[in-house]
This record gives sequence, structure tokens and C-alpha cells, in this order.
Amino acid sequence: MPTVADCIPTMELEAPPPPPNFRSPAWGWTKATRALTLLVLVFALYLIVGETPATHGAVYDDDGFDATDDFRGAVLDGGSGKAALTVYECTLVAHGCAPGSVKSKQLSRAKADAVAAIRAADLSQLVTTATPPLSIGLTGGVRAAMARGDLARPDVDAFFASIKRPTRTLQVLSGADEARLERRGGGYCAHAALGVHSDRVGTMGSGGATMQVAAPGDGAVASLSTDLLGIEDRAAATGDEAALREWRDNIDAQLASVDVHGFAGAEVVFGLAMHASAAALAGVDGRRVMRNVVRDALQTLVGAASAPGPAWDAVGAPNPYHLDPELLRRATLFNAARTRAVVETLPEGSSFYFARQVGDVSCDWSLGLFLEDAAAAAADRAS
Repeated sequence: MPTVADCIPTMELEAPPPPPNFRSPAWGWTKATRALTLLVLVFALYLIVGETPATHGAVYDDDGFDATDDFRGAVLDGGSGKAALTVYECTLVAHGCAPGSVKSKQLSRAKADAVAAIRAADLSQLVTTATPPLSIGLTGGVRAAMARGDLARPDVDAFFASIKRPTRTLQVLSGADEARLERRGGGYCAHAALGVHSDRVGTMGSGGATMQVAAPGDGAVASLSTDLLGIEDRAAATGDEAALREWRDNIDAQLASVDVHGFAGAEVVFGLAMHASAAALAGVDGRRVMRNVVRDALQTLVGAASAPGPAWDAVGAPNPYHLDPELLRRATLFNAARTRAVVETLPEGSSFYFARQVGDVSCDWSLGLFLEDAAAAAADRAS
């Protein structure tokens, strides 16, 4: 970032000669005025910049976001087969981030093996750049590895202990933790997009290994096992039709045990992460949509993704990870079917809003974790 001196316009050090009839005061008024003008300019720039290069610009440089009570942090999502690193900033007030003040910027999102990085106690496999204080949430893929015995708690503790950079929250998130954080992040984004109070927002989120639902307020939360990679492998072996039946039966059985009555009080259900990706391909993201419209659009997407051909080609699914075309089609198929199953389970008359981002803010559980970190910082400041 440029220094204050770099921001000062180039100035002539010597004034042009005065006109013949001009008489300079003997005590050097002209030079003194130039010096005073320079000092005033430097002071004005200081008021505008307000921070040193060491503390400003973690998310954006020269963005006008320079209040002395800024709060910044990075969140690493160590999920199933990918690592996403996002930097957030907000204006800190008494209870956390001021409404409407959060900004975010995703620094990286790439295929990565969080389990291997944990075993090696090597954060550099997941984070390759400098960040403000870092929080880490390890999610479904790590939970599954621990459940299988492929990873132990001491491995995770050693990984966290090996981190040398400034940190805030380091945690293996339970499914319930992930659902609650999605609700917090989704509530913020729903308020930003629609003006809905966060206590009236339910959420549905999903990743490669699990999906979560959270009723509004302090309502019920649940995390379901939905292994996309596993069902894609099964489809390659048994065919899509049989695998899709198995997938739907498994999800429906898990959803049957979820208490969704609390969603009846939701003003809107905010769909995050891979649910939002499915909704985007179905053409129902970024706007408030009723349940039957979402359900039918997702079913159309399921039909288009059920086999290669013109209908699937017309979907135009993005492929940021450069997947094999058949794997991309199957990933779309099973993700859309998963999203449709949740929508179908929630109360008739529910309305939905799907988005991965609202304005300058990435909407997922990592936003919820940043908001919790900000609330803790505000409480510390007040104590």
C-alpha cells in the first residue's frame, strides 16, 4: 500500500519568481506558508487514511473502510476434498459486527486433502498466503475420517499446535455446530438481501459429505450424512437410476427423523453452499421463490442431469475444479436431488432464497464463525 508520502502530489520546491512589483517580507512569509500548507496536507491525508499499512487493507486496499474499530479475520473451511479461505472485515460495535458492515473476499478455493494436511501437521497444504488472525473449521470430511479411525484427536491437536500465525478459533465442527453457524451466516445474508430479521430465518446448507438444516431462532438443528463422492462412485458401478433411488431413500429416511416443525415460523429459508449451486443451475437463485416453484425447477434439473444429451448440455454447469464430464454430470444430478429432498420436506407454503453471496459477503458457515469471533471481540473490549 502506498505510504502517506507517496500520496502527496508532486510539488515545486521553489516558487516561481515574484513579479517585479512584488516585495517579499524580510522574514520569509512565502516559504513559511509553503511549509504550513504541506503540514496541513499531510495531516489531512492522515485523517483520511487513519491506519498504517501494517493494519489496513486485509480485505481491500483504499476501500474507504478505515474506521479505528475495524475487525478483520480469515476463516479456513477444511471440507471434503477442498479448502476455502475467506477474509472478512466489519465495523465492530457493542455486540459484534454492525449491521451491513461486513465485507468478504475469498482468497482461495481449491481441491485439497485436509486429512493429509492434518496428519502432516502442515497448514501450508491448505493456506498459502498471509492472512489476518485465522480461524479454522474442520467439517464433514474430517469428521468422517475420525469416525472411520483414519484420523485421531491427537492428530488434530498436533495440527492446531503447529500453527505459528495468529489464530482465533480452531475447531473440528460437529454437524450441529455447522448447522448453527450456517444459520448465523444465512441470517445475516437474508437480512442484507431481504430485510428479514435473522431470528425469522431458517437455513439449509450442504457440502461434499453432509448437509445441515436449522430452524429459525433457537430451533432444532440437524446434520445428515450425504456422501456425494461415495454415491458418484456407486453410480459408476451400478448405473445412475439405481444409485439415485438409493440416494433418495437414504436422504428421505434421515429427513424423517428431523423435526421441521420450527420451519413453519420461518419468514424465509436461506439456502447456502451446494444447495445454492443447485438452485443457480435450476434458475431459482437470487430471488425469493415459493416451495412448489423451487421443487419443480430442481426436478427439471434432475431430469436434465440424468443422462448425457442435449438437455444436460443446455444446463451449462460450470466446472471450476476441472472434473471429468461424467463426474460433473453425476455431481449435479445427486446434488440437485439432495436439495429437492430438503425442499420437499419443509412445510408447504415455505419461501426460499438461495445465494452463495449477497453483495460483498460470502454466505456460508464461515461467515457465521467470523460473526461469532466478532461478538467475542466486542465482549472482550467491553469487559
